[in-house]
Amino acid sequence: MNQNIDRANPRRCKTQKNAPDIDDRLSTKLNLLVQQAVDEAIEQHRIKGESIAISENGQVKIIPPEKITPLVDKLKKRKAQEQPQHKI
Repeated sequence: MNQNIDRANPRRCKTQKNAPDIDDRLSTKLNLLVQQAVDEAIEQHRIKGESIAISENGQVKIIPPEKITPLVDKLKKRKAQEQPQHKI
């Protein structure tokens, strides 16, 4: 059995304890890429006039293209939510 395995986190070797967690960085990058792909696919449906189907409360809900938020607006809203809100 490999003696360098960290028992608390079997995916990380003991020699990597102080190194940045590569798995976390990779999953963050993959999540961003998947989100971009989904955003682009939804935008293409909107542009082509095609409905999309989503799951809401365990039910399938069809969203017509005119109800799909344009990608530019969606990205602006997402960016605004990421910025810290200053209290006055």
